[in-house]
Amino acid sequence: MHTCSSIPTPPPTPPPTPHTHSNTGIRSIAQQEEPLGKLLSRTELASGLMLEKVSSPIGVLLIIFEARPDALPQIAALAIRSGNGLLLKVGVVCMYM
Repeated sequence: MHTCSSIPTPPPTPPPTPHTHSNTGIRSIAQQEEPLGKLLSRTELASGLMLEKVSSPIGVLLIIFEARPDALPQIAALAIRSGNGLLLKVGVVCMYM
């Protein structure tokens, strides 16, 4: 009988924390291609006159969110990535938790 006691066992992988999924989502948003300034369509209206549709920020987003611990980081990441300002309002459920 042969035993391999000289091979060390790897340490156990720690369980994912609640922040693991949020961090992964924020990183995937950051790695997406730049959404601003993209040419979406172009139409020639007359000789030498072009109409272009280019992506741009909305300006300011108003978000009312409820009791989800990962909501704020996700909302903030999307607003920053899209070049928008952000106004946040907490829902009634969050105020009594």
